[in-house]
Amino acid sequence: MGFIGFALWLGFAFFVASVAKNRGWSFGGFLALAIFLSPLVAGIIVALIGENRTVLEQQSILSGDFKKCPDCGELIKGDAVVCKYCGKNFSDKSLLSSTNAFDTNNYWYCSKCGSSNLDNYNWCKVCDTPRYTMSTISEEQRNLIKEYVEKQIQTSNFEDIRSFQKLYFGTSSLKYFTVMLPDANGYDDLVLYKEKLKEAISEPEIMEEEKHEENIIPENNVSDDLEEELEKLKNLYEKKLIDESEYKLKKSKLLGI
Repeated sequence: MGFIGFALWLGFAFFVASVAKNRGWSFGGFLALAIFLSPLVAGIIVALIGENRTVLEQQSILSGDFKKCPDCGELIKGDAVVCKYCGKNFSDKSLLSSTNAFDTNNYWYCSKCGSSNLDNYNWCKVCDTPRYTMSTISEEQRNLIKEYVEKQIQTSNFEDIRSFQKLYFGTSSLKYFTVMLPDANGYDDLVLYKEKLKEAISEPEIMEEEKHEENIIPENNVSDDLEEELEKLKNLYEKKLIDESEYKLKKSKLLGI
């Protein structure tokens, strides 16, 4: 194969890989297949397998162009107020609060602003509202978390507390425990830890009444050092290692508000 032939082979291989990427498949995987096997064979495979709808839907959701209705599961425009398939009304944020914490489609809706967030995010990427609160989890889950807290408060030593915590924190279906409750491994003071447990399940929930978005500044105006400090502060608060007032005070000082 001459230089021109190799260049054409490589060009077709890149074309097939690009088509595969646009259909939700791996660019690198199909590029390798096209180069080492044949662009024609790789192209036929791409045509036969069609689109990877799961990946394409996730890309559409992440871009903000689309969102998935939590009631019927259909993909609709990101700025849609009403689902055209089932009539779900997104303008009433109270409707979102019942589904935001336990969506099964790898993302969840913020109960405050309605934005969709990836499943591994525990705070809304738009308004910084926590994913799990006592007002967004179900009554059954509220009762379970209260029962857990009561048992921890009645326990008299950290060894038993941490053993009991490990059982709950290690269960995937109870991942909201690790977000809402303080980690006993971060405490040496038993009394303080139990106080933090009580605060974690107290109502009303944090940041529900304040206009939290007013304290948000554009990311491009935040220095790398400041962004790192804000992230560390958020992690401390998320793990219940600092209380609400301390979190707000330190964040305000960092932002110069």
